Amino acid sequence: MFVFEKALAYALKYNSQAEIFCEKREDTHIKFRNNALDFVGAKHLDGISLRIIRNNKLGFSSATYAEPLRETSPEHVHIIRRLVKNAIATSKFGHIAHFSFPSKIRGTSVRILDNHLAEADEKECIAIGEQTIDSIKRFNNKVKSSIEIQKMNNTVYIANSNDTSYSYSKTVMSIEITSSINLKGNIIEIHDSWSSCSKIDHEKLVKSICYELEMLTSLKTQKIDSMLTSTIFMPKATYALLYPLRMSINGKFAHKGLSRWTGKIGKKVSSNKIWIFDDGTLDSAPGSAPIDDEGVCTQKTSIVMQGVLKNFIYDLQSAGEAETQPTGNGLREFLTPPSPSTTNLVIPSGKISSADIIESLDTGILISQTLGVGQASTSSGLFLVDIGLGFKIENGKIVSRVKNAVVNGNIFDSLNNISSLSKETEYKYGAWIPSLCFSKMAVKAK
Repeated sequence: MFVFEKALAYALKYNSQAEIFCEKREDTHIKFRNNALDFVGAKHLDGISLRIIRNNKLGFSSATYAEPLRETSPEHVHIIRRLVKNAIATSKFGHIAHFSFPSKIRGTSVRILDNHLAEADEKECIAIGEQTIDSIKRFNNKVKSSIEIQKMNNTVYIANSNDTSYSYSKTVMSIEITSSINLKGNIIEIHDSWSSCSKIDHEKLVKSICYELEMLTSLKTQKIDSMLTSTIFMPKATYALLYPLRMSINGKFAHKGLSRWTGKIGKKVSSNKIWIFDDGTLDSAPGSAPIDDEGVCTQKTSIVMQGVLKNFIYDLQSAGEAETQPTGNGLREFLTPPSPSTTNLVIPSGKISSADIIESLDTGILISQTLGVGQASTSSGLFLVDIGLGFKIENGKIVSRVKNAVVNGNIFDSLNNISSLSKETEYKYGAWIPSLCFSKMAVKAK
């Protein structure tokens, strides 16, 4: 780490405070298309960023490099000088700094490094893809599957002018499956995915895909009338719901009055069934780390408890502006400055199974997946999504597949109309989330 320490020392010649953030990434990327291997690639990316406080203003600069920087390399001198020069230049137009860099970085104990995964090579990743395709084909040989497998080895180093430094390593693996089948001239796609800091049990994904394939091939297709009805969102269908929610708990937006929940700390914002946490300390969760990208220890932050808003999430700057404490949510890529972001969003599970929720409904809609991410307003909470894979519920049973329908509503209003949460949870879109049953939501025929 000599080069980075030298960069910090050089930056402090011209600035009152400084911080170096370095990231080394090794990515393996495997793609299968229509049951056949389509792409194998590997990428190494190293980068460094510098943040300074000069005349009480923030400056920032960053650089990437193809080879590891060494003390004897003439390139490291050029990069260091360019970083400092550019950071000083941007500080002239930078925001007023409302913080000092942290001291005595200790880090939270969390398991995010799987040595077996770190050593897994391209052949092992390809074998996982082949096994996944073979399992789905054994269930139905007419299904065509496309699979993306990504494996990342990541090392982070951070040091600042408060005589403190910290480094850690992390592994992440993700698998995304899209299986398609031709049903009476219509191509229907089923998606599922998972990510973890340890090796993934891909057979669980296969079971999920095959279960939905079985429903597709055994149920009739039905057009529905527009109606207000009970609606179940499975975890992989929740992106349009989670996006406005993430923006509403962002302390930066809340301080500027851009959050729907600005000024509502201590007030009821949802059904008392709802608890929401942000937790960067969960073992094996991709959003976890011992520290955030500013050197603040990660933590479990209670955001909503029994429907009452308790906290927002903050990085150093937004916490300083709001005159509160940072929550360990200052995240970034090295090419950008930190900003408040969720680590692992958590909506705890309920007490009954998804099957029992379905059985409890006289009529309703089960949404397994949406077409794309839909439309969602971060300020108002309004959303509109096309139902990609949905099913009609009658008398507690799934009776048909729904086609040509959309669901729309307001996530903030809908949070007050949650009737049930499933006891099963899944990690989707950076969140541990159960199936959510809303007692009343507008489903419209197209």
